[in-house]
Amino acid sequence: MSQLFRLSVVFFVFGITIACTPHKEADSHTHHTSHGHSEQPAIPVDMSSLPEGITFADARIRAAFAGATTGAAYITINNNFAVDAHLISVSVSEDVAMSVEIHDMRMNGDMMQMFQLDNGVTIPAKTQLQLRPGGKHIMFMGLATELNEGKTIDLTFEFAKQPPQSISVPVVKL
Repeated sequence: MSQLFRLSVVFFVFGITIACTPHKEADSHTHHTSHGHSEQPAIPVDMSSLPEGITFADARIRAAFAGATTGAAYITINNNFAVDAHLISVSVSEDVAMSVEIHDMRMNGDMMQMFQLDNGVTIPAKTQLQLRPGGKHIMFMGLATELNEGKTIDLTFEFAKQPPQSISVPVVKL
């Protein structure tokens, strides 16, 4: 195995570890099922001050080290519809990343594992979903650009029955 390949594998594993490491903000809200699956229930909130529809809050992308091949974004998605909203995918332009996936975390024994949510995630009516470190989050795979603090990246959220929504998200140091 070439030294360059081994170094690439080390950077890839390190990038995923950094991108998905829980921080203080995740500790007080994550619940675990008996299977160790990270359950982040949708949070009922007072939506009276929000417009009807899907809105976003607290969006941020974690700044990554130079040469990182993965990155992560976190956001709160408010569903102020009278019906459930199903987020099926998130995308960015190809000059940012090869693909974007919605991920979750779970404990397997003493090890935290990350896995893709192939079918997206449902946000019940009149609730919010928090995508955050240590739980559900957005994962950039095959980064084509560096995630430097101060940069802004456009994300497009695709829903099953609502129109897609694009927002600009800042890259910040977490």
